[in-house]
Amino acid sequence: MDAGTSPDLQTALQLSAQMLEAAQAADWERVAGLQSSCAEHVHRPWTASMQTREAFRVLRERHLGVLALAAQAHERVGRELGRLRESHRALSAYLDTGND
Repeated sequence: MDAGTSPDLQTALQLSAQMLEAAQAADWERVAGLQSSCAEHVHRPWTASMQTREAFRVLRERHLGVLALAAQAHERVGRELGRLRESHRALSAYLDTGND
């Protein structure tokens, strides 16, 4: 962003870039910490300007990227949980047949 962007928005933009990188690396603990820090810099009153508008557009785009990556991770975890449950049922059935 250019010099017309407030220091808080510049910091939020830097944090949002780091947050997206952390999400791409599946470092969700780091994403959560960065999101909290980023929110501190975003939740303030802003003067309307083209620079502010562009900064918020970039922040939104990055946030949507993080959300998409989180949804993909959630789906992967759900599928893995389903496989683990199926394996557990199969093992339980096998052990039950051995006790007959």
